Amino acid sequence: MQTAKQKLKRAAPWLFLLLVLAGLAAVRGLAANYEIGYEIMNGDFQNYNPVRHLLAGQVPYRDFTVYLGAGELYSVGGLLLVLGNSFGRSMFATNFCTWFYFELLVLAVCLVVIGTARAARAAALALCSVFFAYVQGANLPFAGQVNTLLSYAAANGNSARMMRSAALTLAVLVILLGLHFWQQDTSRRLLAPAVLVPFAAGFFVPWSNDMGGAAYISIALGYGLYLIRLYRSSIGKIVVQTLRYIVTSVVGLGVSVLLISWGHPLAWLRQTRGTSAYQTWYYGNTLSDRVCSVADLHWPGAAVFCLAAALAFAIGIFVCRSKRSAVLAAGGFALTLGMVLWNLLYGMVSASNNGPTGGAAALAPYVPEKALKLYKQAEYDGKYTDFAVMGHCELALLRAACAGQAPFAAVRGVSEGLEHRLENAVRSCTGLPQLLDALTTVRYPRARMRRLAMDAALGYTADTVPALPPALHLLGARKDALPLLGQVSLPVSHSLAKLAQTGPDGARMAAAQAAASDFGALCRANPAPMGGIYRQKNIFLTN
Repeated sequence: MQTAKQKLKRAAPWLFLLLVLAGLAAVRGLAANYEIGYEIMNGDFQNYNPVRHLLAGQVPYRDFTVYLGAGELYSVGGLLLVLGNSFGRSMFATNFCTWFYFELLVLAVCLVVIGTARAARAAALALCSVFFAYVQGANLPFAGQVNTLLSYAAANGNSARMMRSAALTLAVLVILLGLHFWQQDTSRRLLAPAVLVPFAAGFFVPWSNDMGGAAYISIALGYGLYLIRLYRSSIGKIVVQTLRYIVTSVVGLGVSVLLISWGHPLAWLRQTRGTSAYQTWYYGNTLSDRVCSVADLHWPGAAVFCLAAALAFAIGIFVCRSKRSAVLAAGGFALTLGMVLWNLLYGMVSASNNGPTGGAAALAPYVPEKALKLYKQAEYDGKYTDFAVMGHCELALLRAACAGQAPFAAVRGVSEGLEHRLENAVRSCTGLPQLLDALTTVRYPRARMRRLAMDAALGYTADTVPALPPALHLLGARKDALPLLGQVSLPVSHSLAKLAQTGPDGARMAAAQAAASDFGALCRANPAPMGGIYRQKNIFLTN
C-alpha cells in the first residue's frame, strides 16, 4: 500500500500540469473581457442566458431551455459560483473553459499516442504552450494556417463547440484514469472495464446534444473492437459483454439525466428531442440544408485525417502486443472517430425539418399561447428571414460601397486596419459565409465580424448610433402596465416618426432603425415594401 506522501509525489506532476494549463486558460479568459459581443445568433449572451437561470435557482430543462447541453451549463455555472455571477465574468468563464477543454483534448491525444505518462505530460505541455503562443499573436511560422485550425479552441465563439466536444475528451480521460487505478487494485469492481467504460459513455451523453451521442457511439465501437480482440471467436462471451454494456450505459445515462435535470428526466427528453426543430424555426433552414446521409456531408481535410487515424487505431487494437497498448489504441479510435461522428450528428441535428415538429410550432412548450399564435401567423405570412437572400443582399450593398475611396474607413467598430481587410474580402468573396470566414481570425471573432459587415452594409458610422439611447420605442406592452411609462425619464412613443422629432440623436437613431427594418423586410421569405416600421401595429395585451 502506498503512503499518502507517495501518492502525493506521484500526483504532483499531474497537478503541476493542470495548474499550468489552467493558468494559460485564465489568460485566454481575461483576454476575452476586451471583446464582449451582443450578436443575437450564437452570441455571448446566448451562452450566458441558461447559466443565469441556473444560478437564479431555476430547474434546468423544466424552467428554461438548455440549448447547448449540460456541459456548458454546469462548467460555466460552476465557475461563476466561485467568481461571482455577472455577464462580464461569464465571458471569462466561457473562454477559460473553451481553452482548458482544448488543452485536455491535447493531453488525451498525447496519452493515447505516446502511451507513457511522463512523455505524454511533457508533449501536452509543449504543444499547449506553442498553441498558446500562436493565439496570442506570436510571429511564428504558418501562423495563419495554425490560427485557422485553432479558431474554435481560441474563443467561445460559435455555440461553444469546444466545450460541447469535451464530452468525448472527458469520457476518454475518465476511462483511462479509472482503468489505471483498477489495474493497481483489481478489487475496485466499479472501475473494472465492463462497468467503467459503458457507465462513462452513457453518463456523458447529456453533456452535449450532438457530441454526447457521437462520444457514446465511438466509445461503444472502440470497446466492441477490444472485445473482439479479447475473446476472438467466442461469440457467446462477446454477446454477453455487449448486453452488459447496453444495460450499464443506460444506467449511466439515467444517473446523469437525473442529476443534471434535478430529477426531471422527461423534461430533458422533450427538450433534447426537439432541439433540431427549435433551430429550424430560429435559423430559417430549408429542406435543402438537411443532412440525410453521409453523401450530404462536406469532407474537409481534418475529417479525412480523423478517419484515417481512426482506421490506424482500429488496426492497432489488434496488432498491439499488450492489453494496455490495445486499450490506448481503443481510446485513440474513440477520439478520432468521435470527431467525425460529431460532424455527422451536428449536421443532422442542426439542419432543417428533422425534429418532431418544426417551424413556429416548436415554440409551443416555451411561449404563451397568445404569443405562439402570433409566431405561427408570422410564419404563415412569410415574415421570417431567408438567410440565403439576406447574404446576397448584404454582399450587394458591400460591393456597391466599394465604388468609393476608402469605403469602410468610417464604419462603426473599424480599427487597426479592419477597413482594408473588409474591402479586400468584399472584392474577392462570392457569398456572405465565405466573407465571414475570410474576416474571422483568433483576434477578430466571427460575431464581431458579422456585426462589422452588417454595419458597413447599412452605412452605420460611429455617429449613426448614439452611445446612449435617446428615446424608447414601444413595440408592445400590457395595457394595465402602460401607466408605468409615465415614470421613465426618456421620451417614449410607439411612433418612430415622433421619436425622430425628439432631437438630433433621436433622428439619427430613427433613421438607423428604419434602414435596418427596410433591409430585413427585403430579406423575408415574402418580401415587404419600405417603411414598414412606420406602419407596423403595436401589440397591446389585455390579460
